[in-house]
Amino acid sequence: MGQVLYQVCVFGSKFRAISGGSVRPGYGLLCRKDAVSVHRGVVQCACFMSYATDFILGAVGGYLVGSISFSILIARIMRLPDPRTVGSGNPGATNVARSSSRAGGALTLVGDVLKGLLVTASALYFGFPVWAVAAAAFAVYLGHLFPLYHGFRGGKGVATLFGCLAAISWQSALLSGGIWLFTLWLSRYVSLASMVAVVAAPILLGWAAQPIVLVMVVALMSTLTVVRHHDNIRRLLNGRESKVGKRA
Repeated sequence: MGQVLYQVCVFGSKFRAISGGSVRPGYGLLCRKDAVSVHRGVVQCACFMSYATDFILGAVGGYLVGSISFSILIARIMRLPDPRTVGSGNPGATNVARSSSRAGGALTLVGDVLKGLLVTASALYFGFPVWAVAAAAFAVYLGHLFPLYHGFRGGKGVATLFGCLAAISWQSALLSGGIWLFTLWLSRYVSLASMVAVVAAPILLGWAAQPIVLVMVVALMSTLTVVRHHDNIRRLLNGRESKVGKRA
């Protein structure tokens, strides 16, 4: 027989046994039999500290890494204008490429993708439970939007979201990237291509049968990314959005 697991549910600071040996999906934490002690129906689970540590490391570490703004960092290294003060004012790869330097924009893109990829992939590699992986992915994304080191004024999150997606499912990321390229080819609008690609991301994850918590957190990230494009949406509707090849 396989290892027996106890499923427990949090009640204040204690745990109450829900089932031993059988599992009710999505209800409570799973603990090894040798990690629990039962006294009058109350379960003390040694696994809980590991779960809590994973969550804290993922959330705090992810946010701190996400707060690194590569557009600002690269602009300083390459002696380019602060992206928050030129063009659209957005500290992202597209604005850097249009306003200052295509090479700087490319480096910004790589950096923003990598931070999402590395944080999420690290959580997966070290065996974090799926909800702690989701927390790490959302935290690095949130750090990009509201960076601690740069006055909480960050980018729109497209590249960092794509990095998280690639760590969870490279196939979904590849398809999302293809959707981005196809939409860009049709419309020549980077903003429109980005919004279409991020909206497709959680759908592709669901199609790939990824855990629902990861699908939900990517859906939340996608929604926030579209909301962050509100100015672009307004310009698209008014016919004033810049197309590929046009400098800010």
